Amino acid sequence: MSDPFTNLSIALELGVFILLALISIRRDMRYLGLSAAFLLFVFYDLARELAWSLPSIVTSLSLFIASWAALWSAWQLYRNKEPVLSEAAPAAPRSDNPLPPKAKSK
Repeated sequence: MSDPFTNLSIALELGVFILLALISIRRDMRYLGLSAAFLLFVFYDLARELAWSLPSIVTSLSLFIASWAALWSAWQLYRNKEPVLSEAAPAAPRSDNPLPPKAKSK
């Protein structure tokens, strides 16, 4: 094992992956590529940190795919102004308002 910053980096990358995956699933699929990129970063760092005996093509290919996935997401975010799965509901009226509704004037 190396320095604690490597472990912290892996934990942060995993956290970013989870957050981006949740955003992709719940709100906007354009973040899916960034989510995949961070998952591949976690894979690469774990393989290096734990000294997995993988062919170098596997780790190189994982970084290549991560770069393309991030580029795809960035391009989708740049290209589209609106989210792909935009299902934003109008805000519901607040029920915790202690004041009665205003009467309509004629």
